[in-house]
Order: sequence, then C-alpha cells, then structure tokens
Amino acid sequence: MRLLALVLLLGPLAGTAAAQPAADVTLPSIELSTSLSFDFPRADASSTGTLAGGVLGVHRNLGGHLAVTAEVAGTAHHVTVMAGPRVSTGFYRDGGAIPGRFFLEALAGIEQRPDGRSGAMLVGGGADVLLGPPGISLHWALDYLFRPGDSAQYAGGRFAVGLVLGPHKAH
Repeated sequence: MRLLALVLLLGPLAGTAAAQPAADVTLPSIELSTSLSFDFPRADASSTGTLAGGVLGVHRNLGGHLAVTAEVAGTAHHVTVMAGPRVSTGFYRDGGAIPGRFFLEALAGIEQRPDGRSGAMLVGGGADVLLGPPGISLHWALDYLFRPGDSAQYAGGRFAVGLVLGPHKAH
C-alpha cells in the first residue's frame, strides 16, 4: 500500500524528468567517424598480435532515426570491411544541456586475416554525445564480431571510442 501511495505521489514528477527531444540538433546527410578500438576475443578463439586497432566509418542518414553505415576496421590480427543499417533514438537531452543519442547497428561484410578471408557479421550499439566544437560528437560503441560457420577464428567483443563529424546544434 505504501508503494502504491509513493508511485501515485511521485508519478507526475517522473514525466518532467524524462528525456526531451533535442530539436536544435541538425543531422547532415553524411557523418564521418573515426575511433580507436580494442578487441576482446572469446577464450576459445585463436588470436595473435595486438588487439588494439582503429575504425573508420561513413554514415548516410536516411532520416532522424535510420542510417546506412559502412566501416573499415583493423588490428594486427584482422581487417574488416562491412556495411549495414543503423537505427538510433535521435538526439535528446536527459536533464542536461548536452544532447546525445543511442544507436544499434547490424553490419555484414568480409574479414581478412593472415590465414585467409571470409564473411563476417557485427552487431552492436553505442552512443554519440555532442561536444563543444560545432559538428563534433564523442562516439563510443560496444560490438560483437563473429564469422558464421567458423567459430575457431576470431570472434568476440570490440570496444571503440572516438569522434563523429557531422551532427551539430542549429544556429
């Protein structure tokens, strides 16, 4: 009964604390991203060399919540070239003045390793937060890379942090 009373009393306040859309953020048709990455292979996957690397991405916005993404990523162990859809929340503010957005993506392409080439898939998500300079956002992502049909090679997580060039506050 006390819980119900608390919910009824505090319920109206929850609406004022909810995230508000950031209508003053403009999305260009193309965004560019660059990130430093670190791979976390599964314990049973073969891996050699440095697992730190980089990611370069091009994102074609098809609207406020949908984009087509293409990326090239590499470490000393492997290089991937992938493309696919990205869905996002759109930019919003959650109690502060700094707008941000969350995204999910599913990419498919090829992976080149020292022992050969094969198809690969990557699923993941992350966030972008606008920084002070116009058109620059902090970007972070957590992804999982796998090769359908070949679990003996690299498969595992990847953390990336970097910058996105494109989204900006309207003047």
